[in-house]
Amino acid sequence: LMTSLAFILGAVPLVLATGAGANSRHSIGTGIVGGMTAATVLAIFFVPLFFRLFEMRQEKSKKSLSTENAHDVEKLAVEGPGVEGEGATEGRHHA
Repeated sequence: LMTSLAFILGAVPLVLATGAGANSRHSIGTGIVGGMTAATVLAIFFVPLFFRLFEMRQEKSKKSLSTENAHDVEKLAVEGPGVEGEGATEGRHHA
């Protein structure tokens, strides 16, 4: 933030330029000041916003994954390990 403000304030003389070549300096200064101000404001608000959104998405994903895993573990505890479907008992010999 301080670097951005220093850069913006350093470009203010370009915006306020007078004399020969003032039009080009004014154009360059306006672009610099406007662009840096917009970029700084957007970065201050949007970087934390997107960080929080991605963090919430990751937490939600972890919760759903842990819920699915808990369900699978519970299913294994009740049914026991094995292969379901046709031919699951082929090759087994009972004595």
